[in-house]
Amino acid sequence: MNHLKKLMTATCAAAFLSLGGVAQSQTVLQGVVTSQTAIQTTELWQWAAEEIKTRSNGELEIAITSMPELGLTGFELVRVLGAGLVDMADVLPTYVAGDIPVIEGGDILGLFKDYEQAVEGHLAWEQVLREKYADRIGSVVLGSWPWTQQMLYSKRDVKTMDDFKGMRIRVFSPAMAQFVSALGAEPLSIPYAEVYTALDRGTIDGAITCTLCGWEQKLHEVTDYIIDAHMGSAVTTLFVVSNRTWDSLTPFQQEVLTSIGDDFTERGWRLGAEWAEQGLANLTGPGGMTLNVVPKDRAPIEKIVQERIAPWWANRAGPEATADWNATLGPIVGFTIAP
Repeated sequence: MNHLKKLMTATCAAAFLSLGGVAQSQTVLQGVVTSQTAIQTTELWQWAAEEIKTRSNGELEIAITSMPELGLTGFELVRVLGAGLVDMADVLPTYVAGDIPVIEGGDILGLFKDYEQAVEGHLAWEQVLREKYADRIGSVVLGSWPWTQQMLYSKRDVKTMDDFKGMRIRVFSPAMAQFVSALGAEPLSIPYAEVYTALDRGTIDGAITCTLCGWEQKLHEVTDYIIDAHMGSAVTTLFVVSNRTWDSLTPFQQEVLTSIGDDFTERGWRLGAEWAEQGLANLTGPGGMTLNVVPKDRAPIEKIVQERIAPWWANRAGPEATADWNATLGPIVGFTIAP
């Protein structure tokens, strides 16, 4: 069954629930998450589902499913939301930036020096997306949460910048591909669910993902080294509801989702710091992976970001988005992009 048929089946099932399985006054929203087993689902989405039901006095419920269950990779999620095939979803800017370059403005690897700055920057750019570019996403942005502390899981013992050269590294965004190319490596786009097998078979030499993500995906079983290349403390995921669904809700129901989005965001970014520490501790505990920091300081990475990656993004996103970036993120990161 292809992903469209799966989506139609899931949508019909949700409609059946709203008409026959539950009270007529109740609306069941289909929520699509990155993974059913990820801690972000259990600690954020399941929490949100309970809160939405409670705060709406039973008027709203979420039926949670995952992208793999629907045959989705995440790259096509904005189109699926725009078509009204799902109601709510995790949208990773890094996944959909091929279609919407502006969305990746806060997710350039190496942009933020630490988690505190990452939180400030991501939330500031989220507000810009919410106020000016939501129409391009086809959804109302309710909030966000992070995949924290991006690292390179490597089969090679990378100790110097030269050791990146020639590596085949899995990436999941256009800007990430640029970053990897700047290191002298070859970026490859592979669905997240296939990363373990690709590493195990030697199809790729490394993969970028967050510390807790890699632990949950058991990437430590197929790699020996985890490389901190100063890529950043977080990659955002937007918590959204499709425009079609939003327009069908009552003002009270919209107010409930807005309040959930605010609390979801606070909860997500607060827990994100804990997840980063937990993931790294799991990976590098006794008998665990070898952690290398390459390069030893951020200066070479900052140079790559400022001279190559940020201007490349600006060229794709356009002058208006660049001006918004300079006004919003420039003061936070300490540089602006030349128009």
